Amino acid sequence: MIEVITVIEGIVVIIIGVALILASSLLIIELIGAFVILMGVILVAKGFVKKFRNP
Repeated sequence: MIEVITVIEGIVVIIIGVALILASSLLIIELIGAFVILMGVILVAKGFVKKFRNP
């Protein structure tokens, strides 16, 4: 079973990061948005890795 909650959290975090980048014209906030997207990708990956580690 995939860790559905972790994957959903990751997707929500990615959406927040994209919103930060689109809503901002400041470079520093765009960098924070990119970091937030990276964290979301890591969360999604964790959700899938848990599935393979504990069959």
